[in-house]
Amino acid sequence: MKRPFPTLFALVLALLGANASAATPAEALDLSARFVRGAGNISLEFAMDQKYATGATASQKGSLLLGDTTRFRLTLPGTVMATDGKIYWERRDATKQVLLRNHADMPSNFQPAKMLFQYLECEPVSLEEAKEGGRRLLKLELNPTRRMGTLRALSVWLDAKSGAPVRIRTADDSGNETTYAIRSLKAGAKVRDADFAYVKTDGFEEVDLR
Repeated sequence: MKRPFPTLFALVLALLGANASAATPAEALDLSARFVRGAGNISLEFAMDQKYATGATASQKGSLLLGDTTRFRLTLPGTVMATDGKIYWERRDATKQVLLRNHADMPSNFQPAKMLFQYLECEPVSLEEAKEGGRRLLKLELNPTRRMGTLRALSVWLDAKSGAPVRIRTADDSGNETTYAIRSLKAGAKVRDADFAYVKTDGFEEVDLR
């Protein structure tokens, strides 16, 4: 009968693996992939800055809660979009309406978890180290053309120890640039069913498309 692997030794190995330095673009991407696979539920805040080819700019802040592979709650100024895995709903303050759909009928191109971590499916091209506020980062350049066809450039800054994404910058074929600064990212976040479930809101009209 084989003896069980010592728990403490396994934990040490896991921590060493999680904090290993990435020497190549492929290793940096793998470090980030391991972070995402082990993160479980994720809670984060972000700031999005857009620079259009016309010279116009736009900024927006929001928060995202990811629960397993099907549930999410995206909060933007005046808008909440969420699904509990059964009902997808959008609440917009400007129209005082709530749109309801079956989860299976939600827009196929709107999957926040996939959108956030789609860089993991792209080809790593180059890697360099960077420092920001005393924090060591890895700047990873990727080729997005196969997986994210409308983009011509993709850069991701990762925490050098954990592989967690810190910033994502994209540029599309029209010359528009978008930067997502990820703040307060918490892996293993505690979530409740109520965080994703739709609750009727007084003063809002329901548009039920189920």
